[in-house]
Amino acid sequence: SADADPTASSPQAARVISLLLLSTVVLSVAAVHCVNKDWHLWRDLKLTLESVFDQVPDIASEVDLPPLQLPGGGNDEKPQNGSTDHASKPLQLVDDANPSIIQCYSPATLDHLGTVPNLSAEQVTDLAMRSKCAQNSWKTTTFAQRRRVLRTLQKYIVSHIDEICQLCAKDSGKTQVDALLGEILTTCEKIRTLLHHGETWLEPS
Repeated sequence: SADADPTASSPQAARVISLLLLSTVVLSVAAVHCVNKDWHLWRDLKLTLESVFDQVPDIASEVDLPPLQLPGGGNDEKPQNGSTDHASKPLQLVDDANPSIIQCYSPATLDHLGTVPNLSAEQVTDLAMRSKCAQNSWKTTTFAQRRRVLRTLQKYIVSHIDEICQLCAKDSGKTQVDALLGEILTTCEKIRTLLHHGETWLEPS
């Protein structure tokens, strides 16, 4: 009738369009899969859905990372104040009064960074045995659980790029640009590769 709402059929039209679009996507994916036999369709679909819906935890509160120093920082600046005084005398890495710790210095500025334990052979062996025990538990995890751990690490790295680059520059003597290219990008790419291919690589041949 003349009083009929012309938009009454719009839900049906929208439904038809949606079905056509879905059919087009399905046919396109099937065609690409037939052309490229090496493409693991279901694996890629599973990984895509997993990365979208699996919300990984935030571990920022559990990692003791030095705060970002602004402006500058790292070893992109030359030694200042009394830092050059270290060059006139050798740095003592192990203090005779406390041989259980090792002193750490920046190779670029010779500034004191902190201390780390000076482990004995027995302590190193103990750590290796603890790692072996951890591996026994890790090998029982599913690939989905392993990917979740990798995505958690990836999330933390991407969220703390500046702090990690600054810490790498101080610890190794490289510039922060080198730390970005050599540490951040390579690590994230390795994680991305393992997320995508790890399960396939470890399948029984």
